[in-house]
Amino acid sequence: MMEAEPRTGRPAKFELQFLHCPVSRPIAVFVVPKCGTTSTINWIVQMDKKTHRRVLDIMNKVVQKGPEKTVQLASNALVADFPNSSTVDQHVRIANRMFHRYPPGDQVENNQSLRILPPGPYCPMCCARGDGRLKVVIARNPYTRIASYFKMRWIDKHDDSMDPLVKFYNGWKDFRHFVHAVLSHREVNGGFTHNLARFQQAGQGACKPDPNCKLGNGVSYCYSQCQFNHYVVSSTDVYHIRPVYDMFKDERFERFGHDGSKWFDNVFVIHLETLQEDLKTLEKRLCEYYGDCEPLPQFPLVFPGVDETPKGTNVCKFDPKIPEYSQCGTKWADLWNSEVLRNHVLVHYEMDFRLLGYSDDPMNVMPLPRTERNKDSYF
Repeated sequence: MMEAEPRTGRPAKFELQFLHCPVSRPIAVFVVPKCGTTSTINWIVQMDKKTHRRVLDIMNKVVQKGPEKTVQLASNALVADFPNSSTVDQHVRIANRMFHRYPPGDQVENNQSLRILPPGPYCPMCCARGDGRLKVVIARNPYTRIASYFKMRWIDKHDDSMDPLVKFYNGWKDFRHFVHAVLSHREVNGGFTHNLARFQQAGQGACKPDPNCKLGNGVSYCYSQCQFNHYVVSSTDVYHIRPVYDMFKDERFERFGHDGSKWFDNVFVIHLETLQEDLKTLEKRLCEYYGDCEPLPQFPLVFPGVDETPKGTNVCKFDPKIPEYSQCGTKWADLWNSEVLRNHVLVHYEMDFRLLGYSDDPMNVMPLPRTERNKDSYF
């Protein structure tokens, strides 16, 4: 299990699986933050029909009763299916994982408009090693992954863990400062291969009642009620953009007899940039080597957070084939026009570029043709 933080930014932490192993399919999927994580877990859940039916049942009830009933509905399901497995507080904490894809209230019409990460007990089977399964990694070009996280954290402004009066990075003009800060932090720490407890956690701290605080419109607390912890580089930053190679060298892998470098010996990559093509290739490999010739479910497009249509000058829809943003307050080339910044990224993500089969040129973010990939690339 891998330590992670809830999207609310609150101090409590939960465990995130290293590998997701659907019971009915011979794959072990390693999910990388900012590489379609929420979409990927929804995709894996669909592979296990029994789990998927139960999740759909919860979704149907949420649609009928309203999103505010999510905790109660999930808790009732857990009590029925997993008696004595959790306390009420644990049910609440587990149900919080479901708040990942709600459309605006007036558009909640059916379960097709509602996507969730299911409560923990309904998640795909967790396996530590993936023995006997085809190991799959969901990958994204490191340049794109870094920029995507910066946009989520500092441009979209949906993270309620940040006091509006304190913000270290203000807009795209501070992008390079953020990247330098995080990677310098990695250099000082000798890599991001350690438990996240080693890094400071930003977010809500101690709270006390405020008689002038009026809650509403989905707000769970007022800024005046709580103190907030702020760090130039937080554990949230480390968790979301640390190199994939660091993840496989994580000290916790050793508990299960893992050698991170050898884990790459038999891995299939799904590049988000060539998703449909790679899924077809994966189907062929599963059929040829594992005798599993059933088509894979359609890969859903599911974003974390509230499902609201992006608006304004920072929609930043990215086309990796060009590569360029549309409706964005910056140009892709402008983000990477500093040679010092590019070299800093290359030093820290060198193994990711090599092993995942990408060029180190930020103006060429598509996966390299197999004939042009580094000989060390397993993908």
